[in-house]
Amino acid sequence: MSEIGKISVNGKAYDLDDLELGELESLEEFMGVEIGEMALGSIRATLYLVYLIKRRDEPGYTLDDARKEKFVAVKWGADEEGDPNDPLSGSGDGKESEPTDD
Repeated sequence: MSEIGKISVNGKAYDLDDLELGELESLEEFMGVEIGEMALGSIRATLYLVYLIKRRDEPGYTLDDARKEKFVAVKWGADEEGDPNDPLSGSGDGKESEPTDD
């Protein structure tokens, strides 16, 4: 199981544990906080992670290119379908669970 998580961009899944230390260092610099204090689901972190992973396949991919990606193209979770418990993944039904009387 991934320590950092997985993200899919345009249907292609990426394991964030595969990021190199230098990439994580640049993410910390971009965010201005250490990775342990970071909200990886934030738009700013998501933007930079998309940039980091996409430039592996496309060396000319820029941060401005990442800014042009559609929000629905990025899903957090275990696979390209997203995590049904992640409100940012887009795969849940959008309904809140009913409270139980325990």
